[in-house]
Amino acid sequence: LMLVESVGCGKRASASTGRLKSALLALLLTCYVVALVAPAIISWRYTFGDPPGIGMLPDAEAPPCRSWYCRPHFAAHELRTTPGVMYGKAEHRVTGKRQALRLDVIRGPSHGPTDGVGAPAIVMMHGGGFKFGSRHDLLVRDEAEFFARHGYVVFSIDYRVEASRQLPELFAVRDATYDVKAAVRFVVRHAATYGVDAARIATWGTSAGAIATASMDYIAGEGESGNPGYPSNASAHVLLSGCVWPFALKPAGAGGSPVPWLDVHGTEDVTVPPFLPIATSLYLGAHGAPQSGNRLFWVPGGGHEPWLLPLDAEGNAPRDALRPHVLSFLSRILGYEDALASE
Repeated sequence: LMLVESVGCGKRASASTGRLKSALLALLLTCYVVALVAPAIISWRYTFGDPPGIGMLPDAEAPPCRSWYCRPHFAAHELRTTPGVMYGKAEHRVTGKRQALRLDVIRGPSHGPTDGVGAPAIVMMHGGGFKFGSRHDLLVRDEAEFFARHGYVVFSIDYRVEASRQLPELFAVRDATYDVKAAVRFVVRHAATYGVDAARIATWGTSAGAIATASMDYIAGEGESGNPGYPSNASAHVLLSGCVWPFALKPAGAGGSPVPWLDVHGTEDVTVPPFLPIATSLYLGAHGAPQSGNRLFWVPGGGHEPWLLPLDAEGNAPRDALRPHVLSFLSRILGYEDALASE
């Protein structure tokens, strides 16, 4: 009898364990489905629901841009490039070796009406999924030349590329972000050498570079890539197919008001899907970012890095419509438009 009761209890315990496993499996499956479906619902709702602060090209008209940095002043052949300047060193986690971190400085032959303070600077980061790419990439070189012709001092950087898969490892994103922080500190440290206003430093990034620059205010720590003791604060972020990397956020988020950002995104981007910049925009808005400093522009039908394609009916690339927005945004955020209004 005792043996029969023992067997019965064992069967009931086994059945109970089986039901618990089934319930856990169902819960995990539900969470997985929600994780897949929710971003698609959010993307549909906010991409086509016209949320506050989000513009849709080609309908968006660029606001006026009146400062000296809104117009080109130099021809391409007049620009000066200082190549291969080392801004730091850091250990590459894959090779285990110390990597020299280098940048190119691109600037015009003279500065604008800086009143002895210096010109604004832009630190630029290439793309490549945190797996490849360099400061010599054509897209980055073209935009560096564009900004330098408008009077900006451009610092186009290389950084550690350590990822090995499509969804990059957290350390790869974090190390790239530490590198751009070190580059900003380098600019502050050598502001007088390059004729830069250390209080007016913006970042520009595309793809992986856009994710790293957008995340630099939200990743804990400063890293050990170089130039310790100097601030790594940027005044504005301009992104092409970027977002704040959600897996790298500080536990309590960033302190203070969010740094103004402007992101250009394709509605058909499958590399950095639309729900990521949308989530970034909503996150920044919830933390006090005003609409004027929380700008997300959509390129209808555009894929990843929709800068040169798709062409419109007149054969114009998206960048032709977007560059005026970027110049106006930077001129306003860096304080040049306010200075003109007070004159």
